Amino acid sequence: GTMHVSDVRVTQLPPVVEQVFSRAEQFVMEMLPAPRAMEAIVQGSYFQGGRRLKHLMQAEDYLRLSRVLNDKLRLPETLYSNMRPWAVLMLVSMPAEDMASNKVLDMMLYQRAELRGMDLHGLETAQQQLAALESPTLDEQVWLLNKSVARYSQMESNMRQMLGLYLQRDLAGLVYLQQQQMQDDSDIDDRFM
Repeated sequence: GTMHVSDVRVTQLPPVVEQVFSRAEQFVMEMLPAPRAMEAIVQGSYFQGGRRLKHLMQAEDYLRLSRVLNDKLRLPETLYSNMRPWAVLMLVSMPAEDMASNKVLDMMLYQRAELRGMDLHGLETAQQQLAALESPTLDEQVWLLNKSVARYSQMESNMRQMLGLYLQRDLAGLVYLQQQQMQDDSDIDDRFM
């Protein structure tokens, strides 16, 4: 697996991985970033018909979310006000420096594979990804979003831990770290994370 980050320690492949990649004839990733697929994901990220995120959330929860998105990530409310909760959750969960970057590992590998003329394959289509992201109810998505906003101050520390474990190739440590972030009393985490 890959981390969706642009940290050079991640994007610079270890020699053994670089060697295998350079000999590979095929490249498989989660979803190919074809223009129509990306357009479908972007369109699916937004409510249609005037629905607003703040109408799904308690006023104080929406205010906390706005503080994170406006003050810390510098995103205007017009960008996220009609986004679906799962899409906003992705914004909150992503390091700010990687939001609009095409330098994250997945994209760099894809671009290299495309330049080399490798056979390119996606494990999922945009429609399959959207179906998975929309599988929790709106209430469950809002619950996950509120949980992430409440823990936002810990996210940088968690990302550093995750990055360290990833660089050590410590899969068990990554699983353990993810389990530590989950609520014991909630099956929502079990189904969505």
